[in-house]
Amino acid sequence: MRNRRILAKFLFLVFAGLALPAHADWPRTQSEVQANVYPTLLSYPLGDVRRYGADPSIDNTAAFQNAIRALNGRGTVTVPAGAFRVNAGLNIPNGVAIHGQGYSSSFEVNSRGATVILKTNPGVGIVLNNDSALENLQVEGQNLAGDGVLIKGERASIRNVNVTNHLGNGIRIGVDNLPGNANAFRLDHVFALKNGGHGLYIHHSLPYDAREPSFPQGPPDANAGTVTNLDTRANAGDGVRIRNAIDNKFYGVLSTQNAGHGVRLEQDARGHQFYGLYTEYNTLKAFLATAGANRNMVIGNPGIDIAPGWVDEGAGNYILKWEANVEKAGWSQGPVVNAVSPSGPARIDLYQGVNYNKAASIEAMADPAGSGGQIALLTKRDTNTPVPRLIIDSRGKTTFKGSIRIEVPTSGGTALEIVGGSQSVTLSADELVNMKNQLQALQARVKALEDKAR
Repeated sequence: MRNRRILAKFLFLVFAGLALPAHADWPRTQSEVQANVYPTLLSYPLGDVRRYGADPSIDNTAAFQNAIRALNGRGTVTVPAGAFRVNAGLNIPNGVAIHGQGYSSSFEVNSRGATVILKTNPGVGIVLNNDSALENLQVEGQNLAGDGVLIKGERASIRNVNVTNHLGNGIRIGVDNLPGNANAFRLDHVFALKNGGHGLYIHHSLPYDAREPSFPQGPPDANAGTVTNLDTRANAGDGVRIRNAIDNKFYGVLSTQNAGHGVRLEQDARGHQFYGLYTEYNTLKAFLATAGANRNMVIGNPGIDIAPGWVDEGAGNYILKWEANVEKAGWSQGPVVNAVSPSGPARIDLYQGVNYNKAASIEAMADPAGSGGQIALLTKRDTNTPVPRLIIDSRGKTTFKGSIRIEVPTSGGTALEIVGGSQSVTLSADELVNMKNQLQALQARVKALEDKAR
């Protein structure tokens, strides 16, 4: 009977809306005890920076550090909407993610995203280590020295983040002359806007290692990363710069209004692949691969650039840009589609040798003698000057310029076949030699008759 009375009372409280509070407090956790962290507001769960005193009106460095420590090595730090000032850079340890409530695609202060981490002292804003992540927020540098975000650990990721107004680079991947491994990074839907250095800078250097002689800047460790939907805009340096790094992939990069190049690949930038690169209104070249940037592949569509041009000074690169007037697109050791325009021929240039000298070209153009087209085969006369050797016009007329050599693999085989309608004439090599001898004899006889006539 007593138990029934207790149950009835409990049900009454439930239906009256008084059985449970609106939200329960979260007591201090075992991981907080182990990390010697004391929450200040138990009404927020583990990992929420407000649990540790975060407030947009104060310096939040300690609150972020305590939220990170309280996770004891793995988990997510949640940052609510607001602009949170930090007076020291945040070092995100292995396996920890920082997650906000939104970002913007603008570098204007009055157009900030929902969650902003404000750097208030010079230095790197946020450092990502192994398997750490930055998500769904904005990192603003307030024009103070230092990079916005530094990736120095492997498999770190940045997703749905705007990094803006840092006097250094927006995002730096790799470190200088220090051990580390920034391989297999992931950037997705990232903005690098109005920074004082490059929007995205990928470079890892170490002292020279004689065991890796092909890398004078030391073995690179900023490799095998993936970048998708990068918007790098209005930076004082290049939109994207890559130096000592290999085999990274880029999908859908937009690089525009940068004071440097849209994309610049420098010495020991090797094996990178760009798909759908778009450049526009950059002050210097839209794309530049300097000497030592080798075996890269770039496919894209440049827009209107202040200094237009995709320049390849490296070796073995495959550069293909889609536009109405293609200045040069192709790969250095092999065919290169060149000079495609309404007024000029479509040409495939063939290169060979260690110095990538032009060997031959195939040109297609309008037939000057008719309304159709013609094709020409050109071979080089000197290092880079091909001359026409074979021309086939729209009527099928074939013109040879130079001598003709017909080589038959076996004696007695067919050397020449002339076909006209249903009729054909076949000549062997021996028959051609006999014809040659007969012509020479006839020429000698004619000459003798001419001499006698004098």
